[in-house]
Amino acid sequence: MNKRSFVFPILLILTLKAEAQHKIRPDTAQDITDTAGFLHRLPKPAKERTYHPDTTHSPMAAIIKSAVLPGWGQLYNNRWWKVPLIYGGLTTFTVIIIYNNRNYQRDLRLYHYYNEIPKITVKTPDYVFFEKLLKNNIPQSEVADAVDTYQRDFQLGILGLAGFWGLQIVDAYIDAKFAHSFSMDDNLSIKIALSLTTQPVYAANFGATFIPVVKITLVF
Repeated sequence: MNKRSFVFPILLILTLKAEAQHKIRPDTAQDITDTAGFLHRLPKPAKERTYHPDTTHSPMAAIIKSAVLPGWGQLYNNRWWKVPLIYGGLTTFTVIIIYNNRNYQRDLRLYHYYNEIPKITVKTPDYVFFEKLLKNNIPQSEVADAVDTYQRDFQLGILGLAGFWGLQIVDAYIDAKFAHSFSMDDNLSIKIALSLTTQPVYAANFGATFIPVVKITLVF
C-alpha cells in the first residue's frame, strides 16, 4: 500500500482535533472568567469577635459597692456614664419625698386648726395659710383629702427611692457578670443609612406610598 494513504488519515485526525480544541478553548476561558467574577462578588467572611472575659472582675464586689454607695459599682465596671443618671433619679425621688412630707405636715396642722379656731393667733405656725382657707371657705374635708394625698405621694416616693437604689445594684451586677463571663468589647459603632418605608394611603387610588427614612443601627 502507498505510504501517502497512511499519512492522509493521520493529518485529517490532527486537523479535526486542532479544530475541536480551538472551539473548546474560548468556552473554557469564558467559564473561568465567570467563575472568577462570581467569586469576586461573594461577600467577604466577617471577622469573628475575640472574646476576652475578665475572670478577676467580681460581680459580688460590684453588688457591695453599689449597695454602700450608689454609682460605685458602675465606676467599678467602667460604666461611669451611668453615674449621673443614677444620681439624677435618686435626686428626683428625694425631692418628691421632701416636698410631699413638708406639705403633709403643714396640712395636717391646718386640719387640726379647724377644731380649735379660737386658739389660732398670728403667732400660730402656718397662720397665713389657715387664714386663706377660712377666707376662701375651704371645708375641713378638703384639707383632709389633701393630707391623704400628700401622705400617699410621700410613701410612694420612699418606695420609688428604695426601688431605684435596688435597680442600680442589679445594673451593676449585670455589667460585672458580663465582664466576668463574657466579652465586654467597647467597639460600639453606629451605622446610618437612608432607606424607604411604606405608608398606607387610604384616600388615594394606590395602597401605599414610599417615605424616605433614616435608618440608625447600633453595632455591638
